[in-house]
Amino acid sequence: MKKVFFLYLLLIVHFSLYPWSFALWHAPLRGVLQGWHPLVGRRDWFDIVVNFLFYMPFGALGVLAWRNGRGAWRRWTALAAAGMALSLALETLQAWVPGRDSSVQDVVMNSLGTLAGIVIGIGLRRHHARGATLPLHRPMALLLAAAWVCAQMFPFLPVLNRWSLQRALEHLAGITPVSGLNLAEAFLGGLLLSFLLRAALGPALWRVSLAAAVLIPLVAAFIQGVAFSWPAFTAATLAFWISTRSTGRPRSQAALLACLALLLIAAKEFYPFHLSAVPAPFHWMPFAGFLEFDHQTAVRIVAAKFFLYGAAVWTLREAGLALGGSAAVVTLLLALGEAAQRYLPGRVPESTDPLLALLAAVLMVWLKDRPSTR
Repeated sequence: MKKVFFLYLLLIVHFSLYPWSFALWHAPLRGVLQGWHPLVGRRDWFDIVVNFLFYMPFGALGVLAWRNGRGAWRRWTALAAAGMALSLALETLQAWVPGRDSSVQDVVMNSLGTLAGIVIGIGLRRHHARGATLPLHRPMALLLAAAWVCAQMFPFLPVLNRWSLQRALEHLAGITPVSGLNLAEAFLGGLLLSFLLRAALGPALWRVSLAAAVLIPLVAAFIQGVAFSWPAFTAATLAFWISTRSTGRPRSQAALLACLALLLIAAKEFYPFHLSAVPAPFHWMPFAGFLEFDHQTAVRIVAAKFFLYGAAVWTLREAGLALGGSAAVVTLLLALGEAAQRYLPGRVPESTDPLLALLAAVLMVWLKDRPSTR
């Protein structure tokens, strides 16, 4: 657990100081630790929530990493102080990072997020001390299903006003054109989600969860104004229906889904299937695109990628391949695709996609998600 804690600490530092270009020998670009500014629009509230949630795993993982020994409350106090000091140091450095804002508001929200994470970690620690365990048969399958929900509904904040409802009705009234690749992704995503939920929840809750999954795109369109596509919705619903009628062996189904997932990944990586003469630069900095685009759209894209790549690794292992081999197959395919994207017009080659596949394999080990013996 300590390794995971320090890994998350590195992620905090990476995201906070991106793009890692400093002007330390000049005056602060936008001022050091600006005061609390008024919350004008939805974006300001979104930044508040993100800064709060960003440091919650720091507090929770710190409690779980150092859960043994005497002086528990002294350790938790030191952990809270460490979270505040880390946020203060990074926010101060952001004053010399182009494109970043140094704000007391962020320090306060990061500190509150650390405290909330500590409370959650203490609750989990006491829950584990009593010998209680969560009834999760396949935790990685549930995590991948949560990534699918995140890709559909993030940031989970309702936007209930006349304009958003009107836009949602316009989407529902018309048929949005969609490519064949997107249709295939929606159909295979439905099959993978159904297989994951069945393995994690069992037959009793599986059909109920599928019924709820069918409604998620409709709910997202109404409460958030997210674009709705009838063809993609129909493809996913058809996949859910087909999965309820399948009677094959789980290992055979996993092998088929793994092959389809690999084919879809290859098609998405090598699209538009014709090369350009001039190679594009490769972006070695992880999550560079995530930090340069709109955060809400970027989170949905990364969640969708993590769902597809993680499900490919998971189903390959369910089909009988070792976890190391499963992760290697998916990571190698993504690495080849990213290398080829240097010569594909309109693509941005970067290191994020192979890292997502490796992250899925690491999480399977950490969550102790073992393949079914049936």
